[in-house]
Amino acid sequence: MKMRSVIVPFVSAAALVLAGCGEKTVEDVRKAYTGMSDEKLQAEMLDQRVECRAATEDSDKPGAPCSRANIAEEIAESRGWCWGPYAAANSDKSWLRCTDDVTSSEQAHLPWFAATQSGSCRETALIEAIGKVLEHDGPWNVKTSFSKEGFFDVASQLKDGTSYKVRLYPSCGAAMMRYITKPGDEGGVSLATPLGMSPRDAGEHFGFDVRSCSAYSFGSGLGCGLGIPGWYAATHPVG
Repeated sequence: MKMRSVIVPFVSAAALVLAGCGEKTVEDVRKAYTGMSDEKLQAEMLDQRVECRAATEDSDKPGAPCSRANIAEEIAESRGWCWGPYAAANSDKSWLRCTDDVTSSEQAHLPWFAATQSGSCRETALIEAIGKVLEHDGPWNVKTSFSKEGFFDVASQLKDGTSYKVRLYPSCGAAMMRYITKPGDEGGVSLATPLGMSPRDAGEHFGFDVRSCSAYSFGSGLGCGLGIPGWYAATHPVG
């Protein structure tokens, strides 16, 4: 007798766990996912997202792919893992620590600006800045954050230690200034001076030695770490 081959479709591990008699509840799905490791849970969420996009009906039922993907992502987020950055294109997203992404915050939705190579300024989107950092080949991790001055930073580091960074500013005035900090030091906000003025010239002009301070800001004069935000200095240039 001739045997017929049987094709068995791929089914995720969680789907096998959830298979059985009767319709599964949210509690059933949550229980199955809670016992998974972070790595397996993250893989499960991605698998269910793929199945969700192909689903045609009953997508709101607890056992359906879309619902399972949402529950898996919710549990992952409760463990501190997010699929992001939030403002990135889907092709640029990966699992990262939720604390390493600020793009869903209210501040991130404000207008942002960047200096251009031609010496002018233009408004830009966070998705563009993230894509610029992640256009380099190789394994990477990405982090978005706000600097002490209130600037928006996107940074990525490859496994070989190579780092890439893009900084956006809250105004064109801020984007067109030079910010002086002492390399390798942590400290207060940076000193903003017009483009074209060197750190040493700025120190001589404003009356301090740039080699002795980790950061500078405008206040009741000039000094180290006076606490006035750098964006204020950038939008209120002096001299």
